[in-house]
Amino acid sequence: MEVRQHRLKNYWDVIYDPQINLSQFAEIDLKDVNRNIWHRYRLLDFSKLNDTNSISCKLDKQNFQECDFFGESKGNKINFSNCKFEKVYFGYGLFKNVKFQKCDFIKCSFNMAKFIDCQFIDCRFDDISFSGNETIFQNTLINSKRIVSAAFLNVDEDVLKQYATTVDYQKKRFENTKAKFAKNLLVSVSSTTDDDLYYNAVKTYLISRSKAKIEKFQYGAKEADKGRIRKISYQVRAITSITELLILRVSGLINDWGNSILRALIIGVAMIFIFAIGYYFLINTSAVGAIIKSIDITLLAGYTKHVTKLTPVYQQIVMLFNMILGLWWYAIMIPTLINRICVSRQ
Repeated sequence: MEVRQHRLKNYWDVIYDPQINLSQFAEIDLKDVNRNIWHRYRLLDFSKLNDTNSISCKLDKQNFQECDFFGESKGNKINFSNCKFEKVYFGYGLFKNVKFQKCDFIKCSFNMAKFIDCQFIDCRFDDISFSGNETIFQNTLINSKRIVSAAFLNVDEDVLKQYATTVDYQKKRFENTKAKFAKNLLVSVSSTTDDDLYYNAVKTYLISRSKAKIEKFQYGAKEADKGRIRKISYQVRAITSITELLILRVSGLINDWGNSILRALIIGVAMIFIFAIGYYFLINTSAVGAIIKSIDITLLAGYTKHVTKLTPVYQQIVMLFNMILGLWWYAIMIPTLINRICVSRQ
């Protein structure tokens, strides 16, 4: 079997190693893996398992280092448990109904790989390569934040110069790839039954998309060569994207990115009591009056009732700030409640 040249040519990939000797790689049958616990320079073709759903294969506490996994698993039930994958290439593999449980993926590449009806349960990822368009996950359980945050970026300037590219350009493409991949994971997880992983994927995608926009505009500002106005335009869009990311993070914190009504409720009650304390000391009113005032303004029920022409400016500013925060909280709380009642993932 001829060994693919990806480890020698794909400079953007975590498994890139121009010094590796491909003649060391040898084919091994997946059914014979359990005879050893450590495997290096091995080629595992999943398509060579019998084409039947009755075949199952369980691999426990195996270590794979610098191996290539490829081929179509054809729906065979394969379970990797407590295994370690280091510098493993999963490209050109079509994995169906494969379970990875408490496995470590270190410096692995998922470029050109496809996972259908798979599970990654309590797995750890460190320095992972993937493609925004050609790494496909369908109906697969996986912690989006863990794998996306573990993404690998080659910033070796000597290597990049050989391929006529720069660190800044690679960073821009890197963030865009993460955003596309995070969207793919969101779609994949949305068809599964795990709500926690779904809302985790929502958070990961929204943050990744914002970071991609920021990096795009910052790169454009650096590379702009058609006048000062164009450069300023990129800088302004970068600042607005940073502001958008900040708003997203704070809003997501309020309701745990749609996953918690209770957290949003607690934050709303805490806001009411904080402003009530402020009104008690700033305004000559009773404790009950301060609480009622805070509730009225926070819930947008009585802002105009408490603000008149005779109200001191500093009190108006506090009440206006209270109203804005209340409007923000209200805009998050109500859709969260509606989505949960309707059992809708939106």
